[in-house]
Amino acid sequence: MVEIIVKKSFRKTISLSIEDGGVVLVRAPSFLTKSRIEKFIRSKESWLKKGIKKVKDREKKAREFNALLDPNKIKEYRERARTLLTERADYFAEKHGLEYSRIRMSSAKTRWGSCNHNNGLNFNWKLLFTPPDVQDYLVVHELAHTIHKDHQASFWRFVKIMHPQYKESQKWLKQNSHLLV
Repeated sequence: MVEIIVKKSFRKTISLSIEDGGVVLVRAPSFLTKSRIEKFIRSKESWLKKGIKKVKDREKKAREFNALLDPNKIKEYRERARTLLTERADYFAEKHGLEYSRIRMSSAKTRWGSCNHNNGLNFNWKLLFTPPDVQDYLVVHELAHTIHKDHQASFWRFVKIMHPQYKESQKWLKQNSHLLV
């Protein structure tokens, strides 16, 4: 049995999304009747089945990965990640004349990295378990934010200068990041 949550609001359209655990979230206009919402859900049954299976498969793989991590070594993993990513950040910063203020490790669930207004870089420590070119891409991406605070075309041109194969790294992250969060 699939859990379905309906949230009504002053919106004009109805939408479906699949949340953690395969929970179906329906966002609907306040005026829509229960039977109309149920009809909409039935019309999307095939899409929902595929999506729920995909979410549950991803969550299973993530649990399997996390089971391999020794909980007693999280501090060690974080320190190894900090050392590795600091070395890479120093390399790219020196090579391209960039400066950052500090590096911190995080356990963020939805972000691999960020750059704050003081040019402080934050990285998820689980980057330690990604391929080196993916690590380099994420370091370069955040270093690019020390100059370009947005994702305009100039930002991506700069990323490409520092890491010409960045699109392959993005593709790897899109295909595999669910295993690590």
